[in-house]
Amino acid sequence: MIETANLWLQRNAHWEVINCETVMLLYKYNDRGSYYELKPNDSTFYIYGTEKNNVLRALRLWIKRREVVPVNKDTSDICQVLNYLDVIPLNKDDSDYSGTKFENLDELVERVNANISNNGIDGRIITLETLQCEAGTDWKVDPEVSLSSFSSKNMFILRIFYEQGTPCDELINVSMQTYPFAGIVDFVPKHISGGGFFRKPKFETYSEVMSRATKWLSQNPDVNFKNAQSVDIKLKSWNSKESEVDYRNMFFKKSKSDFLLKFIRVFYATENTEVNCDKLVSPPKPVLLNCKIFVPAKLGPQEYEDCIGTKRKMEAWLTATGAHIVSAETSVIKLSYSTSSIAASVDSMFTSLSSNSEGSHWIVIYRIYIDGQYLEPPLRVLPSYPQDPEPDEQSCTIS
Repeated sequence: MIETANLWLQRNAHWEVINCETVMLLYKYNDRGSYYELKPNDSTFYIYGTEKNNVLRALRLWIKRREVVPVNKDTSDICQVLNYLDVIPLNKDDSDYSGTKFENLDELVERVNANISNNGIDGRIITLETLQCEAGTDWKVDPEVSLSSFSSKNMFILRIFYEQGTPCDELINVSMQTYPFAGIVDFVPKHISGGGFFRKPKFETYSEVMSRATKWLSQNPDVNFKNAQSVDIKLKSWNSKESEVDYRNMFFKKSKSDFLLKFIRVFYATENTEVNCDKLVSPPKPVLLNCKIFVPAKLGPQEYEDCIGTKRKMEAWLTATGAHIVSAETSVIKLSYSTSSIAASVDSMFTSLSSNSEGSHWIVIYRIYIDGQYLEPPLRVLPSYPQDPEPDEQSCTIS
């Protein structure tokens, strides 16, 4: 997929990549036609509790048009060449297959940074992501596999996308090379109330957690923000407090009656402070992180616009506002039967999975992370809809 992406970039030199992500697409069996089919543009889907569900991993590039395209330069001189690095948690006890002896996230990041310090990385980091992979009975994972089935054993790996080239291209008159050190900080929702035998727990909302991430970045201007990602972690029970959530754990087993807690993970890079340089370019300005969430418009009782329509809406909004994108992600959330408001589901950090064979409905949303404030554009410059949805069904804004 990386080779295909690089070929596309060579043929479309007026576009540049600002974010990469691995997305999972449902590959379902069509009972009527007796074949498997892929519907990447469906914004909603249903997962049956008793059905074997296959997923196809794809590479998604978030791109923007170059402000200036040199006329007399060869395409190969200006187009990006992407590459990636997968880091799988090590089993610290090869004789133990229980899954309890794997590196945690802190140990894995320490190993990554040691490797970068010793061997370097041939390029500039674009995106870091926590990728969930299905594991076998022996907890072995193969991140190169694109088609797999949902598994009860799952492993998180760290995937680093980078642009090949001079790793210290932001330095002037460098006398010694420098390499980025990867850093990760997590913002976990605080437990507010509930969680007893009869009461559903209440945690901070996405917007509240996002505010803490924004504040942290403003207080740490020396870090080079790369991207943000929303990650789901399994809870032991629905009365678990945030202090009991092992969000640095890299493996988990799941069942149909699991409870998930979503948190925000911020990836950043810092430079090796031991590098000797004659002069440095001015450090990056602190990021004022905001988030705009795009949700498929509801067209009818059980009908939503497809992903193409949502992307057009997103493109029109970005064009009208001129917002500066620093990161983006595709996310899938479960639609709650307890509320008719999609906005409430989007802002919720707690998910209760189905405990029976009836399955559940899911919807695809897009989170666009923006640097700076923005004003909502007039409705006349945005795409219209066949019918007017409720305000909170159309999109959500978090700032």
